[in-house]
Amino acid sequence: MKLYGPLDNYIRMYRERVGLSQAELSLLIAVEQRASVSRYEQGLRFPNLETLLALEVVLGMPIGDLFAGVAESVRENVSTRAKALLEDAGDEPTKETVRKLEFLSKLAHPDDLRIVPPWEENEE
Repeated sequence: MKLYGPLDNYIRMYRERVGLSQAELSLLIAVEQRASVSRYEQGLRFPNLETLLALEVVLGMPIGDLFAGVAESVRENVSTRAKALLEDAGDEPTKETVRKLEFLSKLAHPDDLRIVPPWEENEE
């Protein structure tokens, strides 16, 4: 467990950086109530896709940066599930599954610049 990591979201920081109030941001992203922006900033509510894209446009930051903590958690979860799929793949894949297994290897180990497919690990 990490003691420190990214916040779930950085909406407030980027909103303040560009000098917008919550009411102004809510108008720009077409959210009817300023309170919704407050809930987004506090992590009490998650914006829908249109609002996420509007936040990206208005604040000039990719969704993954605005919601860094959430993005990190999603990456970790996808990586864990990709590792599980790789373990179920077996040792000798067919030609048809090689591309899928290489793709899953990249998802399972996103920080590894040199991916070695599991069926080639013993050949070195």
